[in-house]
Amino acid sequence: MPAAFDALPAAAGATLVELPVLSAPFIEQDWARWHDALAALERDWFAPSLAALQSGELAAVGFTLCGDTSSVTLHATRGDLRKFWRRRALASLFE
Repeated sequence: MPAAFDALPAAAGATLVELPVLSAPFIEQDWARWHDALAALERDWFAPSLAALQSGELAAVGFTLCGDTSSVTLHATRGDLRKFWRRRALASLFE
């Protein structure tokens, strides 16, 4: 696994990256380590992928968050960035 979004090789098409750094702290209930890992994900992966989406370097980005009994996939395109002002029903986030 690359250490950060910027280390990904340029690819035509979809790229799948697994980021399991939150799993162990969650299982161990080490919330300080979990918080630090989340901050690192934001810095190294989420913020750079948002910047790439905003610049048009990426056409779309998707994140699948997995839990013990369910998962949710969040998908955004560059056009979706202009919809930040639209109010969404809370239930629609879990579809």
